[in-house]
Amino acid sequence: MEKASEFSKEFNVEYINTLRYILSELLYNTLEHGFAFFEDPKSRNKRLPSLIQYTWYSTRDEIQFLIGDVGMGVKSHLSKAYPGIEDHESALRKAIQPQISGTFNGSNNPYEAKNNAGMGLYLSTNIIKRLRADMHLVSGNAVLHVSPSDTTTRILSHSWPGTFSLVTIKIDKQSGIDLTSMMAEFRDAAQREQQESNNAEKDNTHYVSISNYFGTYPEDKSAAISYRDRYLIPSIDKGKKILLDFDGVNSSPHSFLNALIATPIKILGMMAFKRIKIINARQDIRETIDFILEDNTSDLT
Repeated sequence: MEKASEFSKEFNVEYINTLRYILSELLYNTLEHGFAFFEDPKSRNKRLPSLIQYTWYSTRDEIQFLIGDVGMGVKSHLSKAYPGIEDHESALRKAIQPQISGTFNGSNNPYEAKNNAGMGLYLSTNIIKRLRADMHLVSGNAVLHVSPSDTTTRILSHSWPGTFSLVTIKIDKQSGIDLTSMMAEFRDAAQREQQESNNAEKDNTHYVSISNYFGTYPEDKSAAISYRDRYLIPSIDKGKKILLDFDGVNSSPHSFLNALIATPIKILGMMAFKRIKIINARQDIRETIDFILEDNTSDLT
């Protein structure tokens, strides 16, 4: 951390604190979950080190830091408290939700014995978006990409045995960032999201925060189709309601929204108006969803 600070002496103090926060969270994760051992002829169970690289490209005002390990990986870690996670892609998506990826030991109550509140990746990814930066998080055979406008995942041809993250940030030395206010805003959003999720669970409802799962400008049609097929349709088959929370979403094209909800609407028919609920959506998004609802139920009226 001190070495990294040497590169950023010219930056705004709050900007430095913001960068340090992201870096410290990623370092914490590799120290907590990234340990691995190998047998050494002279010393058994010798620990493998994590890889940390910090680079400042001064000519283009850009910094990158990479932190990698060959530890247990995100899926194995989360599966301790959330058994049944299907794959590495789902694990990465789940890890950036609030109060998910904390350190825990129990299985019935994952936060009964915890060392942190599972907010690190949630806060870090939201800060990344606010700084208009990019983060790639790789674990197993999946990669999650957080950009200023979107959050996407995809399957890789080859697997990484642990987890590594690459963060790229364009430097704004005079940025007027207020880390304290930013963190308070994100924590309030997380609390609202968690409350909505808790309420939905009690009401036999499948809840998803669109901005946290897909980004503030969700537009990846393939990601929408994947989520629809993996979560929405099975939830409908189980008789659950669907609650889509668009808090924090600035805009979303018709192609994304149609890919996400058109098929569930067709399955439900006129019951879609009762079993699919939209909250905190901007007027243009609300109008697009209303059009999709009408378009896929018009032949039933």
